[in-house]
Amino acid sequence: MTNRLHAWARGLNPQLFPPTWMEIEHFDLAWRDRIAVMARLIQDEVTILDLGCGPMWLKELLPEGKIYIGCDYVSRGEGTLVADFNQHQFPSVWADVCFVSGTLEYVRDVDWFLGETASSSPALLLSYCTTELRPGILRRRSYGWLNHMSRQTLLSKLAQRGYGVTHEVRDDEGAYIVKATRPEQDEARVELGSG
Repeated sequence: MTNRLHAWARGLNPQLFPPTWMEIEHFDLAWRDRIAVMARLIQDEVTILDLGCGPMWLKELLPEGKIYIGCDYVSRGEGTLVADFNQHQFPSVWADVCFVSGTLEYVRDVDWFLGETASSSPALLLSYCTTELRPGILRRRSYGWLNHMSRQTLLSKLAQRGYGVTHEVRDDEGAYIVKATRPEQDEARVELGSG
């Protein structure tokens, strides 16, 4: 549905036609706190792929020696990779960790997206507002969110892609933060690099 048609339909029935992220895009400074909590979970990883990077707040928080790659559906500045996840676009890069803060809720095809992260990195660091923390489908849709998963559903989807959860945290804003790794992919990369 085109943006103009979507806006017209939302005027008729806002509950059936909630806004899209492109229509309501904003960046709340409180989200920096969540990104800071998540950034502290980046340990030995050197290359970080920030998926849905927005104003690239993560880049400011990384210590020297880390390689930051920002990616979003529009350019956010020099060096930003442009990929619209809802058009099944994903950057063709390898990273030590995929960083996903405040993005997964806006992704239509979560299974595809998590498959792409699994192919691009041995580790995933993400935040997600689960249905336990933010209940009510109509409320969730009013934020422009396109999927509605419980904590258990999210963990199940991660496990299906070979991820094992190493850290779980809940932030002050009601987001569930998970760091997960794919040990077999990490081992395969070490074997490739050792020859």
